[in-house]
Amino acid sequence: AEYVWEESGRLVAPNGGVMRTSILGIHDFGNIEEVIKNTKAACKVTHADPRCIASCVATTTAVAMMLQGKYFEKESNCFDVEAIIKDAYDYACATLETVEQVMLHVHTKYCTC
Repeated sequence: AEYVWEESGRLVAPNGGVMRTSILGIHDFGNIEEVIKNTKAACKVTHADPRCIASCVATTTAVAMMLQGKYFEKESNCFDVEAIIKDAYDYACATLETVEQVMLHVHTKYCTC
């Protein structure tokens, strides 16, 4: 996966890893750190781009949090979806190593200089 990503100029960032790793939100759902570790390892097999890894982590942590009952509001019998999204986003961003790493992807894709 890393070879294909490098050969693409680090531009290839498909979302196939999300559909393949989403099940990992169920395994060990009570331990978010374990969910993240397993997700990153599985995603990297086929999708090396950090954006792919981050999107997989967002998905699996959202699944895990719902199974934990986190942000479940008994009064409305619903989840606070915005809170789950915020936490999942934060977990995903934490997988990106540096701001420079994110900016490199943005620069490579959008800058014509």
